[in-house]
Amino acid sequence: MEMWPRMTERRESDDAWIEKVVKVAGALGFNPMRTRWKLIRWQDGRRKAARQREQKIVHLRYRHKTCSRCGAVQDRDEAVCTACRAKLTSHRVQVLQRLGGMAPESLSVSAVLAAAVLAVYARIWIAGGGGLASPSSTLLVAFGGRWAPYTADEPWRLLTAVFLHAGLWHLAFNLLALATIGPVIEGLYGRLTMLGIFVVTGTLANLGSELVGLSGVGIGASGGIMGLVGVAAGYGQRVGTGSGRALRDRMLKWGAYTILFGFAVNADHWAHGFGFLLGAVFGYAVRIEVWPRSALLGARVLVQLVGTAGAVGALALIFTRSAPAPLETGDAGRDHRPEVSAVLATPAAMSRSFCAGDRAAGVAPGDYGAPLRPSAMPLTIQ
Repeated sequence: MEMWPRMTERRESDDAWIEKVVKVAGALGFNPMRTRWKLIRWQDGRRKAARQREQKIVHLRYRHKTCSRCGAVQDRDEAVCTACRAKLTSHRVQVLQRLGGMAPESLSVSAVLAAAVLAVYARIWIAGGGGLASPSSTLLVAFGGRWAPYTADEPWRLLTAVFLHAGLWHLAFNLLALATIGPVIEGLYGRLTMLGIFVVTGTLANLGSELVGLSGVGIGASGGIMGLVGVAAGYGQRVGTGSGRALRDRMLKWGAYTILFGFAVNADHWAHGFGFLLGAVFGYAVRIEVWPRSALLGARVLVQLVGTAGAVGALALIFTRSAPAPLETGDAGRDHRPEVSAVLATPAAMSRSFCAGDRAAGVAPGDYGAPLRPSAMPLTIQ
């Protein structure tokens, strides 16, 4: 009972300076009432910020774990949630999450996927002769970049383009986003489901850009990453809890970062939008407690198989291709696409045969007009 008077006395002593300042302000011709209320609001804001800092410190020092799926409090030594049986991350990772960051598990699919994307960039960097210069449009098309005159004949470029990047800054941003968002989706829907969502939304985002009619060489993982962002945002909106809304808001911030980054580099916003929309529909429609049930086993296996086969197939196509030979005089009428290895020659031929009827009007096999030149093919970055 004695705490209240003591706190009141302390607050009154802390606010005593306000009256002194009000007297000085009145002597100088200022409105004393307005000055007093402005100083009181400022003082209250300082107190509120101090309380929030104290609460954050207490939150960071919290010794227990919290399940990201159901929100139940767990002992720090628990590996699986006792309420919903979801896998719990380590206490160190949860502390990083409380700070607003994210650390992928060492053996997570997100980490493996990031390593694969990095390996693809290294492959293209070596093929381009090294150095600090970004890969040319010609080189990116040679290794599977999406370009309209070739995509009609080789639809697999809608997939391989997801793993290609235009430079170190482009690669770094997408790897950071993947390392931040990927583990969230793995924790909600499972590791291979995350991979399936990334591959499917990235490929369909490229298809959407193709149908819209964007020109240039399309490359980048942001379509798939925005698909993951959409899944988490849709899930958070559907759950509606405090943690769900916080996750939704965090993902919307990532979406805003991607759009701002895209404006800075003239990116493919259509692919970003298509990826986010597809992911949001999945995250809102498919509840995490329903996804593991046996009734959805077929859909779950299909998504996981498509993701695994798509990623492995894309990497095989990229790593078995070679850099284009230097153009010579009189080569303008030739098809300058590099040959696929003997192992993939048959699937490539089947792909060309299957899509022969859907070829763009006026474009015949092997006749693509002017040779591939970087100046003639602006990049459409994701």
